[in-house]
Amino acid sequence: MGMVEIKERYKEWIIQGGAALAVGIFAFFVLIQPVFRDIRTLKTDIRDATVKLELYRSIQNLKKTLAGLEKPLGLVAERAMLLGKISDLAGSSGISVQGMTPKTEPSGAYTKLLMDIDMRCSFSGLLNFLRTLQEMVPPVDIQDVSVTQAARPDSEDMSGPMMLQGKLVVSTYLRQEKAIQS
Repeated sequence: MGMVEIKERYKEWIIQGGAALAVGIFAFFVLIQPVFRDIRTLKTDIRDATVKLELYRSIQNLKKTLAGLEKPLGLVAERAMLLGKISDLAGSSGISVQGMTPKTEPSGAYTKLLMDIDMRCSFSGLLNFLRTLQEMVPPVDIQDVSVTQAARPDSEDMSGPMMLQGKLVVSTYLRQEKAIQS
């Protein structure tokens, strides 16, 4: 009987050990394994959230930069004042504006203003005007300059500066007026 009891005891230990092992494996797969999966998912979510936060900050900085770059641009409603300003600058540089033809075309969120300027001037007056245009606010882009020697009428004094007949194409971008945000 002593042997039988030992064998029975061993059997009980083996059964209890097997049951404990089965419960341990079951607990690992049911309780612990999902926690590790959740931890991996949370780490990925944190990494994604960090990237999204950096992108959001970058977008905010770009919006501030865009607002700063848009400040010098004129508004579409100020187009007539801009044309007058260019005409005044031409007159103060010694240029006789023969004609100014503005054209507008949409360009995304902006309006592109092209100005064809027919003029009569001296070479030094043209240089002064071009320098003035480069420093002007709102900024303008000088697209094209073409000049030819103007024909002198017989009554014109030959000792004066040689006059040029020219055409200048200038462009700038104008902001659309922003809608009132509520």
